[in-house]
Amino acid sequence: MQWALLPTGELVIQVQDARRDFPDFDEVLKWEPAEGEPPRGLWTASQLGAEIAYAPVEGGKVVQALIKPARHPLDPHRTPYL
Repeated sequence: MQWALLPTGELVIQVQDARRDFPDFDEVLKWEPAEGEPPRGLWTASQLGAEIAYAPVEGGKVVQALIKPARHPLDPHRTPYL
């Protein structure tokens, strides 16, 4: 797993595996844990608002989650994140 915080404030997380294809990609993105079942990584990322994509690369594929920073209204009493 690799991750980076981009200058735009976006967080990008990438995971590589040896399989080039991603069977049922759209169905995987719709998956939700049943009661008592632990959540999976892609589900957790999507709950955080991530845009999820994958691409074949030499030796397999890369699955990427891009999480954009939350938009907060301007509040003079709120401490900014640095």
